[in-house]
Amino acid sequence: MICEGGIVSLGDLLSRLPDIQKTFGRWKQPNFIRFRSEKIKDSDEAILTVRRKQYRMDVDVRKIKQIAGDDCIDLISSDDKELVFQTKKKGKIGGFYADTLIGSAFKLGDIVLVAPYPSRCELNKISQLFSVSYILSMFVRYHPSSWMGLIQQQTDDSVLPSILATINCIEILFPQIVSDFLEE
Repeated sequence: MICEGGIVSLGDLLSRLPDIQKTFGRWKQPNFIRFRSEKIKDSDEAILTVRRKQYRMDVDVRKIKQIAGDDCIDLISSDDKELVFQTKKKGKIGGFYADTLIGSAFKLGDIVLVAPYPSRCELNKISQLFSVSYILSMFVRYHPSSWMGLIQQQTDDSVLPSILATINCIEILFPQIVSDFLEE
């Protein structure tokens, strides 16, 4: 996909969809972090707590600072269970906020901080899902033998669970999000 600032790949789009994190994390590092946020009383600053338990891999402080913006947060404390950061007054957190919607019928989705796209392109959830569905449909149309080989597991590919989770995500979320958007 071509944006004003450059090209956004399917991998860039998938790595920023929190709803498919379990399958995507098997073969590539996601570009978002889950956190708990607490506002500091009488201040514009906040405390961001990232739990290590929510990740299968070790949480990398550099990765968190890269997503949030290195000049925007400071590491306050670190232990086996969690990392605690404090936002700085002058910096604006980079990236954007998203929530997970699948499986959250009776609760709010988890809030996550998603890394900005490499081309500084900004896409909302509708644009992300539309772009992913368009790219996958072009793959099906122009490379049907590769698609059938992937889906029927004729080729051993670690991306298959992510693709299936993405299709499921699009099938569930896209109509719901578009309907909510049109009602506003």
